Amino acid sequence: MSRPVIYVDVANSGYRRDENFHGWLAATAQPLQSISADAKLADEIRPDSWMLTDMQGQVSGCQGFALSKQGELLHWLATGLSIDFSQMFAYIGSQRLRGIRGDSGSVCSDGVTLAEQTGFCEYNEWPFRGRYETQPPTGSFETASTNAANYKSLGHEAVQG
Repeated sequence: MSRPVIYVDVANSGYRRDENFHGWLAATAQPLQSISADAKLADEIRPDSWMLTDMQGQVSGCQGFALSKQGELLHWLATGLSIDFSQMFAYIGSQRLRGIRGDSGSVCSDGVTLAEQTGFCEYNEWPFRGRYETQPPTGSFETASTNAANYKSLGHEAVQG
């Protein structure tokens, strides 16, 4: 049985819809197992008590900002612990996968690949300082990637509509 995949069209936002591999995302999506067999989740999951809204300002990193928030939510669901992930690592890491240079956006399917293959870097390793930066303030992209290896996504699933 095929499940529909829902995509939000965001015209005039800088979103690179034409470069996203929607077919790949749908073809590689698999139902994920529950977090644990004995997990007791509230009727309404409300991460807004601890998850802050980040402002990207003039940086075109919306995909990286959204990806880092998804990682934070997944971490919270899996462990019950809050964590801050680096928006710039998610943005720049996604750009690097496609060879995009400059502050010109990134691709959602590359964000999925980054989360699954490289992981999410902790915010303190690469804080967002309000501007486009291709390297963390201290260290290197490789150092941040080493940190990210501790927080890999287990997969992705198509959204049912």
